[in-house]
Amino acid sequence: MAFKQGTTLYANGSVDLNTTADPNTSSVIKQFSKGQAVGEIYGVYPFADKSGVAYSVSGGYIYDSDPITNVAPSSGGSNSSGPDLYTTSNVNCRDKADMTGNILFTVEPGYVGTVLSSNEGDGTWYKVKDSDGDISYVKKGSYLSTNAPAAGAKDSTGNTIPSGKKTQSKDKPKNYAKIFTWVIAAGLAAYGVYWYINKRKKKEKAK
Repeated sequence: MAFKQGTTLYANGSVDLNTTADPNTSSVIKQFSKGQAVGEIYGVYPFADKSGVAYSVSGGYIYDSDPITNVAPSSGGSNSSGPDLYTTSNVNCRDKADMTGNILFTVEPGYVGTVLSSNEGDGTWYKVKDSDGDISYVKKGSYLSTNAPAAGAKDSTGNTIPSGKKTQSKDKPKNYAKIFTWVIAAGLAAYGVYWYINKRKKKEKAK
């Protein structure tokens, strides 16, 4: 089935994102898993031998021979979530799959969330949904595992890791910009009061 420019495609199986529109000279950038959004088609390019077409999407090309569909997966389908993710060290959860993403909160050793995707960004990020319903992105590392910690397991600092899916501790970063703004505003208000009192005193002396 051929798709038109502007169509949003989804993986209906393993789909490779390639560097070029020619499958004979291309290499794989990353792979989409079943149920993942591949992206909007920006251009359609027939192969030179007319055996198929390449679709230009964000970051590369996919081919019409791949298992792709224009039907979004159901949110309640079997592909809506994956295994649970756990950490043995504090882990930062960001608003996008990149180290430049803002830190939404930091999760302490224990349950991180349910894996929605394990191939985000450059392929080294998890997309997770935690027990509060918050969705964030976590950088892959040896401190992460889809196996629940054994009872009495220790974290990287030697403390016992809490067990249980609902046992989660999240620390949200302080918004220092807001704190600084509040301090400046409070200082200006205090100075205004001081200036007003001194002005009243000078007027009373002048009488």
